[in-house]
Amino acid sequence: TGAKYLLLHSKDETISGRLLKITETGPRIFSKQTLIKKGYPSPSQEFYLVYKIEVISDEAFINREWNITKLEGYKNRRNSALPFSVTLTELMKVLVKKSSQ
Repeated sequence: TGAKYLLLHSKDETISGRLLKITETGPRIFSKQTLIKKGYPSPSQEFYLVYKIEVISDEAFINREWNITKLEGYKNRRNSALPFSVTLTELMKVLVKKSSQ
């Protein structure tokens, strides 16, 4: 709950540049019914932790990508959708080097 950043990835995506900044100190708890009222397509769980996020504006993170498979908490196959946390230092160790940089 003390995370400052959130790195998102999609199915079959092992390298992601979708790093977002968490702007509040902790999550809010939303019920399934509240999410339905807010237009969320199909919540499957009874409760969710919801964070307020924004696009990164820090130059150190813009146009960067990370290889999530090299992170210690990463699980493959179906378990790759499970959230896990790492330190910012650990995240920067899996920064993908681009030839255009």
